[in-house]
Amino acid sequence: MQKRNTIQKQVILDYINHSKNHPTAEEVYFEIVKKIPNISKATVFRNLLTMANENQIKKIDLANKAVRYDKYDNHYHATCISCKELFDLDLEYRSDLDKVEIGHEILGHDVIYKVICKNCKGESKK
Repeated sequence: MQKRNTIQKQVILDYINHSKNHPTAEEVYFEIVKKIPNISKATVFRNLLTMANENQIKKIDLANKAVRYDKYDNHYHATCISCKELFDLDLEYRSDLDKVEIGHEILGHDVIYKVICKNCKGESKK
């Protein structure tokens, strides 16, 4: 079965790949509707799920938070325990972690560090 690549899907993919803020589905919709005014929220949400399932984008699902989306490449994230901000970390990706023997086939790994970000740490010193 060949994947359909619609204009809507391409616009969504371009937005995710160039976004720095790990947008929620709602945030993606509000940006995409500016470019494609007649697109429905359901179309955006459906395309996000499809692209995540096809590994075109990454779905970041944190407990008790809205699902966020990111470009699909190997990198790590951090979330601030104070302000709840989610951001990329400039750390070398450890592909060797996918080679450990655990009795299961390892397909990859996601690591999200819990931190107090620079902004919140600065605020606590005042």
